[in-house]
Amino acid sequence: MSERMIDAVLPKLTARIHQVMAQQGVPGVAVGLIEDQQVLWSGGFGHADVDSGRAMDADAICGVASITKTFTATAITQLRDQ
Repeated sequence: MSERMIDAVLPKLTARIHQVMAQQGVPGVAVGLIEDQQVLWSGGFGHADVDSGRAMDADAICGVASITKTFTATAITQLRDQ
């Protein structure tokens, strides 16, 4: 994905992120666009800590709880497909 393509898609992506955050009541999210194990773009939206007002950024460390099962299942499926 070229830098030009990223620049073209970012406004729509950003708008959609804000829309979903508002709909779901999500205070903050870190997002990355990755291709071939390369980070093409990353950014933070909203707050990492609502009480302190600390902004979310792309380097925020977030707990993923039980979603690791989803990651594991996806990885196994990708390995099977290879």
